[in-house]
Formats: sequence, structure tokens, C-alpha cells
Amino acid sequence: LAEATIARPYWVRAIVTRKGKKSPEGLAGAPDHRPYRPFSDLVARRIRQMMVSVVESPGGTAYGAFHRLGAARLPRVTVGGKTGTAEFEKAGPPTATPAGRSTRARPRIGRHAWFIGFARSDREVQPRTLAFAVMVEDVKRGGTGGAVCAPVARDLLDRILPPPGREPTGT
Repeated sequence: LAEATIARPYWVRAIVTRKGKKSPEGLAGAPDHRPYRPFSDLVARRIRQMMVSVVESPGGTAYGAFHRLGAARLPRVTVGGKTGTAEFEKAGPPTATPAGRSTRARPRIGRHAWFIGFARSDREVQPRTLAFAVMVEDVKRGGTGGAVCAPVARDLLDRILPPPGREPTGT
């Protein structure tokens, strides 16, 4: 994360004049092939530290999914992430008044839970860094990204980056 340069985002593929001539690069929103760093190395390192603490710190929202009795469930795999929930309005079922008219019930609030992150195996000769996102829609009351989605991510990473002596499964 700290060393990465990425492709610069753009929203205009080309600007073409009436005569069919393409405008040069450098216009706002046009492709730009220079290396792009969305933020400084210092900011990138700090974001990475915060994401790792979500998984590694006992107060982190995904700590319970990645640790059992204080021991890491994925030894020698660095995992960082961000948990979250998002509320949405669910339409209630239609109801009828005593006079027989159809009315809409008051909307209820539902929740989606998510966990996004990265994992890097220290067990591989050429370590890979994987990015992942797990989202569960309309979770039951009390469901959170740390409680519902982080365990799914852990199981997925365990299959892709297994301990030595066990082959990856489902990849």
C-alpha cells in the first residue's frame, strides 16, 4: 500500500473535434499516463497501520474473527481491513385500513454489513498481496461487518493462503 502507484482514474476517453481530430492529453478528466499516487507515503503507511490494527488489536472490530484465545488464526499472514454497516430503508408490506383501502406500512430500517481489506502471506517465497471485499445484505439485527463478514473473509483467506503443508482449495 505504501509503495504503490496506480493508474490515474479518468472519465473522458477522448475529446474529438468535428473534423475527427483528438485533443491532446492533459485535459481535465482525460487519460493521463503519468504514475499516480493518491496520497503521500506517510499517509499510506498510517492507513495501512490503522487497517492492520482493525484485525490485530484486541479492540479492533475484526479481531475476534482472526484470533482465538489470543492466537492468530492465520499465522504469518498480515491482514488489514475496515468493517462497516450501512442502513437502508425497507418497504413494509402493504396493509389494509378498516374501510378496506390499501395503505403502505411505515418503512423499516435494514442493514448491510461489509468487511474490505488486504492480506499478504509471509509464508510465500514471492508474497502476494490480495485485496478482498465481503458484503452481506440485509443482515439480522445486531449483525456487523466484524461479526458477520470478517469470519467469511478469514475462511476465504485460509483457503487461498493455507499454512505450509496444505494445498490451496477453491481457487
